Amino acid sequence: MIKWLSISKTSYFRWIKQSLHPRPQSELEKALFQICQQSSYITTDGKRKRRLGYRVVHQKLIDLKFKINSKTVLKLMHQFGLLSQRIHHKPQYYYDLAVQKENNLKNLIQNNYHATRPFEKLCTDITYIPFGKNNQKLFVSAIMDLYNREIIGYNISKIADVDFVISTLKAISTLTNPCILHCDRASVYTSKRYQTELKANNLINSFSAKAMPTDNACMEPFWANMKRETIHYEKMQNLGEQQIIEIITDYIEYYNMYRKMKVLNYLSPKEFKTKNIN
Repeated sequence: MIKWLSISKTSYFRWIKQSLHPRPQSELEKALFQICQQSSYITTDGKRKRRLGYRVVHQKLIDLKFKINSKTVLKLMHQFGLLSQRIHHKPQYYYDLAVQKENNLKNLIQNNYHATRPFEKLCTDITYIPFGKNNQKLFVSAIMDLYNREIIGYNISKIADVDFVISTLKAISTLTNPCILHCDRASVYTSKRYQTELKANNLINSFSAKAMPTDNACMEPFWANMKRETIHYEKMQNLGEQQIIEIITDYIEYYNMYRKMKVLNYLSPKEFKTKNIN
């Protein structure tokens, strides 16, 4: 049949998979379908990919005055093929508390990621994104305000050196009140130049324990979600540097403005800040 229709196997089996899912009938089903469609990620080759979890979709339906259980939403999303990719968490490793005290790099956060006001506690981290056919990399550095989980500064570069993280730091304004900035123990963060910049910006450094990514438990999920909701859908070997930059920039704007989170009572970072600060 595939030869007779003159189509590829990929196109044929994609059509078969799509035809297995029923079409929405009720007003509830249509609303659910529309929510997922409007929040989809469009890949560089025009494909629509899902990125909302069922809990966020459930809250959006509640906001629209539908009375429905979250498990029913999960069932319907599975039925209509609307589920997003799952994050596969890496195993967590735990070390002796004495490790946290070495080199006098203190952990001032101590897994307390709650902040009562903006610029009380910030965290920062670096990730990289491979692309192209020659194993190229782009590094992304970002700073998050723990008050509303907003990305308040970021930088993209081919080189992850001290200048790179200092440029990220300069994306935020000089603070009038002391503020904690939490990060891991990467050499760029422990360098004298970076420490000097922190003091000049009224920032107090806090460090994760050695080999403990869970001590920076807000940045790690952000990176995971960014990749899961965008680049994991792309054929990275076919993308260029500018395309990667556009994907990252667009996602951070989307995240700050529209991505609702359970920790923010299902508001986006901007919505949470607007609602709670007069």
